[in-house]
Amino acid sequence: MIKTIRVKEGEIPYILTRKNVKNINFRIKPDGVVYISANRRVPEKYIRELIAQNGESFLNTIREINAKSKSQKEAGDSFYFLGRRYETEIIPSAENVCLLKDKLYVYTNFPEKSEELIGAFTQSETKRLYREAVEKIYNMVKADGTPFPTKISIKKMTSRWGSCTPSNGHMSLNSELIKYPLGCLYYVVLHEFTHFHYRAGSRQKLLCLC
Repeated sequence: MIKTIRVKEGEIPYILTRKNVKNINFRIKPDGVVYISANRRVPEKYIRELIAQNGESFLNTIREINAKSKSQKEAGDSFYFLGRRYETEIIPSAENVCLLKDKLYVYTNFPEKSEELIGAFTQSETKRLYREAVEKIYNMVKADGTPFPTKISIKKMTSRWGSCTPSNGHMSLNSELIKYPLGCLYYVVLHEFTHFHYRAGSRQKLLCLC
């Protein structure tokens, strides 16, 4: 049960759990509540006095946690994936990221790690979807003798959506394409394969940028 103690600087919420421990342990979780574990022999009055004595320190930490949570939520408002904008909701739990309907759910007990978790999720999905796009387009063009890329690179580009070096079979795709509809990715992959096809019958060295 959440209880509160009013100090000069404000109000501090806390939950006291009795355990077979020697020390009094304080932990402030992402929900902004002070979780306390203490032996049954320690009076709650004494614990409340400790909280009051360190009220400013507790409140400063709680404010920092709340500010980080708010910042992460605002950052999530600008998350784009396959042509759609998603809001981000952070849920205290074991680490995981799940995309459902109009929200990206980030499960973590440490809100400050949500950006890192979203980045890992985006990177994983980008690798999977880009590979699938290359394989699907290849199945459409392989009958014409177009070779499969010897290397597929995914990186952020500032002035092009994709590039290829037909002489060594390398294809590079802009990681920012993951923010746009899947059809845009397919179009860029098909464009690069077109250069692979015409390069296959030519001795001329060619670097394609698009």
